[in-house]
Amino acid sequence: MKKMKTDDVKKMLMQRHKKEVLTAKDYLSTGSTLLNLACTGFPERGFIKGHYYFIVGDSTSGKTWLSLTCLAEASINPNFKNYRFIYDNAEDGALMN
Repeated sequence: MKKMKTDDVKKMLMQRHKKEVLTAKDYLSTGSTLLNLACTGFPERGFIKGHYYFIVGDSTSGKTWLSLTCLAEASINPNFKNYRFIYDNAEDGALMN
């Protein structure tokens, strides 16, 4: 492994990287127009593909429902046609088909 000098690491970290321009195909709808607007400002865009989201809330606050509606949205979105969706219903709490 090549050793780097501290100044070289600083320079590398301080470089500005071009921001990636995201398009509609880079997003997944949450299934709720109001939640999409709150997240991104767009009525059809909720979460960015390829990112992790940690959803926190009390019991019966809607976390599972949100997850299931996102899975449903992804299943009908052609941008996700080559994805494999897995829902592990460990708690067996939601009665959504």
